[in-house]
Amino acid sequence: LAGSALDYKAVAYFYTNFQNSRNFAGPVLNAVSEESGTGRATVRFSLRATIVTPGISGS
Repeated sequence: LAGSALDYKAVAYFYTNFQNSRNFAGPVLNAVSEESGTGRATVRFSLRATIVTPGISGS
């Protein structure tokens, strides 16, 4: 699961929960960066997760 947010506020809460927990955030967040010079903050993150959708058939 990979995501890109052009609005930093969209993931600010998400990132805040992990930024002070390096032991957890390390293996989960592969890369978090801010791009400057574009007039807006860009946060790119890669999240390894298992998504379980009970009751929904994949076929």
